Amino acid sequence: MVCMDEGDAECAEKWFRAAVHLKPDFRSALFNLALLLADRRRPLEAAPFLKQLVRHHPDHVKALVL
Repeated sequence: MVCMDEGDAECAEKWFRAAVHLKPDFRSALFNLALLLADRRRPLEAAPFLKQLVRHHPDHVKALVL
């Protein structure tokens, strides 16, 4: 989250991807990575992470809305 706080989206993406790789059901990493990609106008890259998030956490309302 330090990268996000500093506005370094590339750094944040790298760390979110690493976290998801290590723990594929990591709720906040999946959501934040999808949100970051969507915000950077990369919705096709965000979609698989949202699907993965909903598969592991079907109660994640924000993922369903995004």
